[in-house]
Amino acid sequence: MGRPFSLAGVFVGLAALAAAAVACGPELTWTIYTRADNIGGNQINDVFVDRDGLVWVATEGGLGASVFDGETWRLFTVEDGLPHSNVSDVYVDDDGNAYFATERGITRYDGSVWTTYTEEDGLADDFVFASVVHPNGDLWVGTVEGLSRFDGSSWTTYTEEDGLAGNNVRSLTVDDQGRLWAASGTEDGGLSVFDGESWRVYRQEDGLVSNNVRFVAQAPDGILWIGTLGGLSSFDGRSFTNLTSRDGLASNFILKIGFDSRGRVWLTTGRAGITVLDGDEIRAYELKEGPFGHDITSVAVGPDDQKWVGTRVGGLRALSADQP
Repeated sequence: MGRPFSLAGVFVGLAALAAAAVACGPELTWTIYTRADNIGGNQINDVFVDRDGLVWVATEGGLGASVFDGETWRLFTVEDGLPHSNVSDVYVDDDGNAYFATERGITRYDGSVWTTYTEEDGLADDFVFASVVHPNGDLWVGTVEGLSRFDGSSWTTYTEEDGLAGNNVRSLTVDDQGRLWAASGTEDGGLSVFDGESWRVYRQEDGLVSNNVRFVAQAPDGILWIGTLGGLSSFDGRSFTNLTSRDGLASNFILKIGFDSRGRVWLTTGRAGITVLDGDEIRAYELKEGPFGHDITSVAVGPDDQKWVGTRVGGLRALSADQP
């Protein structure tokens, strides 16, 4: 159902992309959660599963964000402490602090107290896309107008003038060497990495599949995976390997990426559904309810290997660990 290729190309080069087939996955049994279940809204912008297995959900066009303990949902709204009901991203650090990226700043919830930071405090811009906490305790926040770092007492902002690939920072991650990676989501953006002293930028001329980068994350095996609006890139520290729809991806629009315990890579591929890179094979799983199916916005895999998939209009989907 597509041109043969192999994911072994991640390690041994594009010459190995002839090994296996693209396959359509079987029908899956999903558990569906919507606004009626108290998740806040049916447009899911982000899903994050913390180390304790709590499922955190960011929504738009609804009431805010929520968290699921496996039995009940708890909803967070502006009345609870969110600065805005549209939440673009949620991240939970190792200490259990939840960070919500909103249109009016970044807010931290420690389980009892809400603390919000905005431009007035030193944030680059109030429209926030992403956040991550470095092992040294620094909070990094990606906004529409640059990247800001909070060391606990003061803010420092980095922009293109400082070496950032682009000011529109959509995703952040810290790798196993303590380096910060930032995804800049514009046509002339790219991927930036900060080693604590200086920035380095990667773009298409360096091997990246597209400059419009929307997500970056490191897999447990150390490979960096980059989702863009032009396909998928992986980076082993030396070179990039790229996959696009020509190679069998269901779509080139990769907004989020997740990893399970079996080494599989889960990709959002828009209205095409969920795409799974499984050894030497790509499998595509569609969500066909409704006249046009569902546009997939986010994916996360919990420590129990349960998969969580957010959609644009159809709420949140859960897939048990034994599927597929």
